[in-house]
This record gives sequence, C-alpha cells and structure tokens, in this order.
Amino acid sequence: MTTSSPRSIGNLYPPLLAGLAGFALGALLFAVLPASWLFVAPVAHDHGPVRAALRWACPMLCTIMPGPGICPVCGMDLELLDTSLRLTAHDQRMIDLRETRVEKRVLHRSLRTFGRLELNEAELRTVTAWSEGRVMRRFADTTFTDVAEGEPVIALYSPELYAAQTEFVSTLRMYDHGLIESSRERLSLLGLTVAQVRELEQTQTPSMVVEIGAPATGKIIALQAKEGEWLRLGDPIYSLASFDPLWLRFDVYEQELAWFKAGQSVELSVAAWPGNVFPGRIDLIEEEVDVRTRTIKVRVVVDNSDGRLKPGMFATVTSHAALGPDGGVAESDEPEPVVAIPRSAVLDTGIRQVVFVKAESGEHHEHHGHGEHEHHGHGEHEHHEHHEHHEHAEGHEHHEHHEHHEHAEGHEHHEHHEHAEGHEHHEHHEHHEHAEGREHGGVEFRLREVRLGPYADEWVMVVAGLDEGEIIVTRGAMLIDSQLQLLGHPSLLEPEGAADPIDPHQDH
Repeated sequence: MTTSSPRSIGNLYPPLLAGLAGFALGALLFAVLPASWLFVAPVAHDHGPVRAALRWACPMLCTIMPGPGICPVCGMDLELLDTSLRLTAHDQRMIDLRETRVEKRVLHRSLRTFGRLELNEAELRTVTAWSEGRVMRRFADTTFTDVAEGEPVIALYSPELYAAQTEFVSTLRMYDHGLIESSRERLSLLGLTVAQVRELEQTQTPSMVVEIGAPATGKIIALQAKEGEWLRLGDPIYSLASFDPLWLRFDVYEQELAWFKAGQSVELSVAAWPGNVFPGRIDLIEEEVDVRTRTIKVRVVVDNSDGRLKPGMFATVTSHAALGPDGGVAESDEPEPVVAIPRSAVLDTGIRQVVFVKAESGEHHEHHGHGEHEHHGHGEHEHHEHHEHHEHAEGHEHHEHHEHHEHAEGHEHHEHHEHAEGHEHHEHHEHHEHAEGREHGGVEFRLREVRLGPYADEWVMVVAGLDEGEIIVTRGAMLIDSQLQLLGHPSLLEPEGAADPIDPHQDH
C-alpha cells in the first residue's frame, strides 16, 4: 500500500497539465480570432448591396461566414443565405405547416350590403297650372290616392281658358282649316286633353269650369292647390309618383367595384317581410366617387307589382357574381376558370404581396446533392475521429487495466471494457443518425412576389407570379418569413434583405 500511493498521485499530473494547456490555448484563440467567428459578422456598407455576395450563416445565429463550413461557436453546419428556407419534416410539424397546389377554378363571390328604397325618379310628375284660374273643386282630398291617366283631379275656372274655347267654336263655324288647327293647338297648350277638345268640337259649347285630369297613372304624393285658391301660370297643383317599380341605392367601396356591373341581378330582403326575397336588377353605377366615404352609388330597379315594398324601407342587398378572366364580372353563365390561390397563403403589406413556394423536385435534388457531398466529407471526418478516439480509449483502458489488475480481478476489466465500447458505439450511431436526418430531411420554401386580382371570399385571383400546379404554403408562411428576417434574408418587409442582421449576443 505504501509503494502504490506515490505512483497513483503521480498519475494525476498529465491530465492536469493537459487541462491547463487547453485552457490557455482557448484563451489565446478567443483573443486572436476575428469577431466574425464568435459573433455576427460586421457588414460593410461601401461595396454595394449586401445581398450581392453569398454568405453562410449558423442556424443558431452564432455567426455569418463568407464561405461554407462549421460554426466555430456551436459546431453546427453553416447554411447558405438565400431567398429560401429549408425545413425538415420535424420543423414543418412544429409550425403546423399546410400546403396546397395552385389551380384554375371559377371564382364566385357573394357580397352583402345595405340600401334604402326610394321612389322611381323617372316616374315622378308635377302638375302645374297651364293658365290662370281659381280652384273650384279638388277630386282627391288626400295624398297617396291612386289615380288613373286622364282621371279628373281638380275643377278649374279660368277666364283665359273660357276665351280660348269660344274662339275655337267660332273658327269651326268659319270652316277655315288653318284657323281651326291654330285654335285647337292653343287649347292643348292651355291644358285641355285631346278628348276634351274633341268633345268641345262636337258640342260647340264652351265651359266656364274645366276639369284637369291626371297625365299618368300613379299615386298623388302631394296636393299643393287648395279649393278657392287662385292659381297663377306655373303654380303647382299636385304631384304624382309611380310605386312600381321602385329604386334602391347602395354604396360600393372602390375595391369591390369589380364585382358589380349594369344588368346584374341582385336579391333584396326587408325586415317587414322576413323570409321573402325580392328580385332586383342593377341599372346604373354612378361615375363619381364620394370623396368622404370613398364609395360609389349603385342603383337597383326593384319590382313592386304587389305593393309590399314601401319607399324609405331599409333593405339588405345580396349579390352573387362569378369572376371573368379580365378581373371583372363574367359575361356568360359558364365563366372561364382563372388561376387562384387561398387568401391565407398571401402575405400582404398593402403594397407588396408575397407567397412561399415549395421548391420543385429538380431544384431540391440539386441542393440535396450539395448536402450529401458535405455530409459525406463530414462523415469521413467523424469516422476518423471515432477511430482515433476508439484507439485512444482502448490504449488508455488497457493501461488502466494493467495497473488495476494488481488490485482487482479480470472480471471487472471485462465488464468495463464492454461498457466503454458499447457506449462509444451508441454515441457514434446516434450522432450519425442525427447528422443524416438534418442533411436529408429538409424541403426548401422560396419567397416569391405575386400580382393579385380581386378577392373572392376565401380565394384570390393571381394575375402574375404563379403557374398552375405549383405548391404554396397556406399556413405557417408568417413564421417562415419571420425566420428569414432573423437570418437577414430577403423577406416580406425587407425585399433586399437586412443590411445589419440581428446579433444574438448583443445583450450578453
């Protein structure tokens, strides 16, 4: 026992000296190595855009290098900075990534808005006095009275009209055709109808009081003249309106204008008649935009033959339209399909719209081959290190076993040797599987700018930037874009990439 203690203590000196040497070498490297090896590389601003030069970055954002290799901080393989991001199957599951294929389809959209029913301005009539006189009688005493065309509304005493009748009767007795036609024209200008002139021609008896009839069928919506009132030329007597059809006006925002056109059918519903749908047709889209609301007025003609709709009612307007290839409402009942994508796939700043496209098989294979080449070289390096480590471990264990054999049985040496070999083999196998999965399990998703047409419910028309059959990301695009920003790649908000990538160590 006394002879073994000095030799055991002496065996501690070589490991202790090796540890001190390693610490001194690490401190020296920390002082000598460039900052770009330990932290995010400084970016030069004097040689044009940073994105022009290829750069490789650590996935953990430890450093950015001018060429491929291994991160000197964490030991991970550096990845090329470009407009794409490589995601493994595990990464895709973690962000709940969803994909879809770009396809051609007929886009339909239903829009709901609100409007108010109003009188048909084209059917409004205001009857005025065509000659001076006194209102002797009003046949319609209340508003909203239905009248037919030619039906008497008031009885008017007019000296001027009486004199014109007398003159006409006198010309009839003179048998002067020219004078007769001139007098007949004067009576028409004073408000007598063709039927009234014909009756006067037959009776040849002028009337002191003349009945003034309605010029059209409708409802009286205003009675201005009162009985006994003296009317001057042009004074209003009453107003007529037609309640079939009615008009409805509603507002359309500028971005929704493409979904409306003249002649398009719409559906109306009102609170007074729940469950009922009233058909309408767009007959006018006004030419001017309201500068305050940024909307355009659209006018709809609504059938009201049953009289259930009333002016002033609020109505819900629903339009159904299919999009044509020109970006407007389709002209035919069988519109042509257009290239479309789900609106969830679009990242939109209001100025720029981008999507993430899954790399094609050929492009992925090329990048994948590059990964295999790097992995193969790296695997050989790992195998060499493992071989050296195994030999060193076996030699060291053999030396310890030789010394320990003086105090222990051979059975202990056998168990320790098997355990060391099994542990090293297991660690090497796990490391090999991890490296292989990292290199061979990824898929590239590339940022691409697109030009979009009108939105149709959950879909949007693609004008340029995508082809039918390509695969795009519909869920998880924002997370991919965020990672591109952190890496300094071109992204949604930074099309040219970040000039100064984020330094993950700046707060440490």
